[in-house]
Amino acid sequence: MPQQHDEILAHNIRWNNINGVLNTLSQNMLSPFTGIFAIKLGASDGLIAALSSWPALVSLVTMIPGARHVDRYPRQKRLVTILALLNRLVFLLVALLPVLVRDPKQRPIVFVSMIALANVPGALANVAWQSFMGKVIPPAQRGMAFAKRNQLMSLCGIGASLLAGWIMDRLAFPIGFQIMFFVGFLLALLEIAALYQTIEPETSNSRPIKTSRFAFSWEALVAGIRSHKGYWLFASASLLFHLGWQMGWPLYTKYQVQVLGASTTWVSLFGVCQSISSVVAYPIWAKLADRYGNQRMLSFSTMGMAVTPLLYVICTRLWMLALLCLVIGVSVAGTVLLLLNTLLEICPEEARTEYIAYHNTATNATAVVAPYIGIFLSTASGIRWALVITAFARGLGAAALALVYRLGQGRATQRS
Repeated sequence: MPQQHDEILAHNIRWNNINGVLNTLSQNMLSPFTGIFAIKLGASDGLIAALSSWPALVSLVTMIPGARHVDRYPRQKRLVTILALLNRLVFLLVALLPVLVRDPKQRPIVFVSMIALANVPGALANVAWQSFMGKVIPPAQRGMAFAKRNQLMSLCGIGASLLAGWIMDRLAFPIGFQIMFFVGFLLALLEIAALYQTIEPETSNSRPIKTSRFAFSWEALVAGIRSHKGYWLFASASLLFHLGWQMGWPLYTKYQVQVLGASTTWVSLFGVCQSISSVVAYPIWAKLADRYGNQRMLSFSTMGMAVTPLLYVICTRLWMLALLCLVIGVSVAGTVLLLLNTLLEICPEEARTEYIAYHNTATNATAVVAPYIGIFLSTASGIRWALVITAFARGLGAAALALVYRLGQGRATQRS
């Protein structure tokens, strides 16, 4: 029986890695280029900010109500794949945008709206996938398993992003973008097929539960806060950090394209440099987390991200920014890996989907306003000062995460 369990775990980790590789190949056909595509379509500063804000707003209003329905199904694999497929249809719709919308003036807002609406199934797919992976991969193997997945994703994304940007620059706009977006859709279909190969753990009942396993009410929320203080302290600190993190999203695009004049190829190269350092960093962060703990190492990785906007300010050449992306990749790798591991570790197991939804909803709430704050600061004080303020906001969030870790250590010492 233990041998069979080990074989199933190895099978799931292998297909989880394949799914991750196909996911990054697919996403690298679209995600790195949404900002520059919007700018080429003629999007205003407000729409550039909306490219980050509107998807978060959609997630905000769908996450918790949707999570209630997600958690009704103890057998979640089919649900995750259906939601992922609905989300990935945006690749096809964006590829057909010049055909579907004849008026060039309307294309920017339609494009941003497509990206936002895709987050209705996308947000639910993300919550469902995180909860699903919490059941599929045990905590003892989770750190190295996700580190390996993320490492392979970064490694495979290097060539994909660079090739996509090179092709886009050499074909007339928007033909190059349309071709890459369509290729991304085909890769997304393979990604979903790989996800479906995962063997879901057996449960006592595979039929949908007619009543929710938890109630989304103020009474339940207050009771949850009292019984899971560690989670709520972490979620609050994470919320503060995400506010600063998300403020920088539109600023980076503006700085790259409008200040330094980056082409699509250069934008791809920035992604490649970040991926190269991430490939090296993921297993290192995983080993450090196994030795010192996820939360402790998360404090260091987020502090590294706080320094990033300050380093952006001193980059006056594109090649300097490419070198900076090598540094950025290290802290981003640690933050992405350790945030997920910490969240899965700290969520109450009996209501994991509920508490993941609370956290993701809160961070999507900040993502609604944070990009606009970044754009406002850029307009009011200039983009360089906006980046400095963003660095300060991220630093406060990183310090809060470090404080939560220290408080948790203090409580553990008192109990022992």
